[in-house]
Amino acid sequence: MGNTSVTGTDLWSVVNNISGLAGLQAPACGIYYASYFGIKSLNKYNAAVAIPYRQLWTGINISRYGDENYNESFLGLGLAHKIRNVSLGLKADLFQLQITEEKNIHKVLISFGGQAELSKELSFGAYIYNMSQAKVRKDLEERLPTIMKLGILWKPSSKIVLSAETEKEIRYSINWKAGLEYTPVKGFRIWTGINTFPSRVFFGAGIRKYNFEIAYAAGTMSKAGSTHHLNLNYFFR
Repeated sequence: MGNTSVTGTDLWSVVNNISGLAGLQAPACGIYYASYFGIKSLNKYNAAVAIPYRQLWTGINISRYGDENYNESFLGLGLAHKIRNVSLGLKADLFQLQITEEKNIHKVLISFGGQAELSKELSFGAYIYNMSQAKVRKDLEERLPTIMKLGILWKPSSKIVLSAETEKEIRYSINWKAGLEYTPVKGFRIWTGINTFPSRVFFGAGIRKYNFEIAYAAGTMSKAGSTHHLNLNYFFR
């Protein structure tokens, strides 16, 4: 759906907007793999689990990006809680940057998000990642990315979901996103979406059977090439 994720209420809210975990109906775990432009050093791996305790949801994720010469790793822990039609979430990520022949860098990044169900058909979400604007190193002015997202989701029917989102990384231009989800039959979903900065188009599909869900998506960027995304989820019911 063009990465319009700020209003999502699934397992991967642990990465996209921690408050969305409060919308889950059952504990879940999953793994995710992404390949960017056919370059092995850009591959990304992620694993996540979400567990409820009374009215509080806990989410944990581990991710890695890069190769043996340069890589970034994250270990995240977040909490989400829903009060009536409003969900709030707070997350801390332990970030590690490893560069060949350089000392490893460790930082703690704090993120906060919220969602509100305006009606059964309409919901709103907002999220800020690394709101503390942590620096890469104390002796450098370069900071790790701080990202702000704001979006809305509309369900005009039981089979169609539409979403729109704006994303701003402090150093770059605004990225506008839009996405569409269509469910032709129960357990099978089709997605498409677009981004403006950089300009990209996405397509994907997913199947859910019993406790398992598998999904694949591809994105295209005219000059850089294509990206591929695969994830497998398991729901404890």
